[in-house]
Amino acid sequence: MENIVKITNAGALPAEKPVNEPTENQIGEIETTGEVKPDETPDQTDLTAEAEDKPIEHVRSPELRRHGSKLIMVFAAAVGAAAAIRLALTDSTALQSVSKIFSGTFGEIFLRQTTFGAAFLSIELLLGFFAPGDLLVWTVPFFCTAGTVLRLFAFGSPKPIAGSVICVGAVILGAVFSAEMSSLLMRLSRGGTVHLGESPRGAFLLRILGCFTAVLLGAILTAALSS
Repeated sequence: MENIVKITNAGALPAEKPVNEPTENQIGEIETTGEVKPDETPDQTDLTAEAEDKPIEHVRSPELRRHGSKLIMVFAAAVGAAAAIRLALTDSTALQSVSKIFSGTFGEIFLRQTTFGAAFLSIELLLGFFAPGDLLVWTVPFFCTAGTVLRLFAFGSPKPIAGSVICVGAVILGAVFSAEMSSLLMRLSRGGTVHLGESPRGAFLLRILGCFTAVLLGAILTAALSS
């Protein structure tokens, strides 16, 4: 008969519990006071209260700022159109002075219309590189729309409306881009920081170039319909 041996843990020594070694702070306390104090952990309620006490800064997003600039430029253009309509209905001398704008050959009308739109875009380009430029750039779509409406009344025909709308729209967009660029320079001059993935100067010049292209297309359409 085989001997059967049962192995149990009876009589074995109990396993020793790991002793937590004192930290550097506790060692310093043992040397000075002879007592060991547990490490103090910050209370979560204190941290929450401290976070609530800090002021929350509200920063306008670039999208919100862009929509605000569009509203301002469109409103300025509408006011300019209303002023030009009132002037055209009350002063015939103003219409006679601009009646030659839409008269002439295709090349003459194209050159006048291109020069007209390019002059306003050049002003917007210059204002974009000045920090306070956004305070003045709204005047550009105002005068551009006013001059365009006067020319349409002087021409006496709705034919060049399509090309004129394209030119005015390009000037309004150019004013929006100019206001964004100047506001960016204003933030940088005040010590602010911006996070951009592209060069702001290069992006601004590219957008103004696109507005110049739109002005050229509008001038071609205006000349084709007016000559």
